[in-house]
Amino acid sequence: MTKEELYLSILDNIQDGVYYVDIHRKIKFWNKGAEQITGYQADEMLGLECSESKLNHIDEFGNHLCITGCPLFATNIDGVVRTERVLVRHKNGYRIPLLGRNMVSTDVSAENI
Repeated sequence: MTKEELYLSILDNIQDGVYYVDIHRKIKFWNKGAEQITGYQADEMLGLECSESKLNHIDEFGNHLCITGCPLFATNIDGVVRTERVLVRHKNGYRIPLLGRNMVSTDVSAENI
């Protein structure tokens, strides 16, 4: 097992929900914790843009974050790590309060990915 495979295995098997989006906000990784929390399987989410997913992120005031101020987009622009309280829609229709953490990942050339 390579180090990359080991790290992906660890991320995939922690209970916290972890997902990764690229610079175009396409979901590239969706772990088992995210599956358990949201009810959505990885194959239902991978390749979708956040705004295309059924998560429908809103803030505590009901503002749709894809429209009024996406923390992921802001972090991709300015590189500031953000911790935000958001609500997402579970596959069964109810809202789930989450504490999301957004940060920029870079490749070896220091380009945002």
